[in-house]
Amino acid sequence: MISDQSCDSSSSNNNNNNQNAKNATLSTDSSDSSNGSCESEPTMLKISEGEVRLIGIISTFLHVHPFGASVDYIWSYVQKVVPTMRPRELEVILAKFPSLFKQQWSGVGATLERKWVFVGFS
Repeated sequence: MISDQSCDSSSSNNNNNNQNAKNATLSTDSSDSSNGSCESEPTMLKISEGEVRLIGIISTFLHVHPFGASVDYIWSYVQKVVPTMRPRELEVILAKFPSLFKQQWSGVGATLERKWVFVGFS
């Protein structure tokens, strides 16, 4: 189970015990870190084993490219490990996890450039 923070550690432990080997769970919550109270229950997001693998590969790649990389550049690396991956599928994965990946725009007009940056440690 991947979690940002947990409001109730006992429910978190129960969820860990109930996971099967093919799925991981991403837990996010709306806790107020200033007073330690939870405003709502954590939101659970099912992540397939393939997505977990891709997140690891992409995160590693972007970690060594701290100023970001374009989708095409990331895809050129990922497709060597996952040959069936398409750039659009990669972009969907990046957009699905905003707590890990952030899109940045730079340049003006014809030189406008989109880059993805790993923000998992921020």
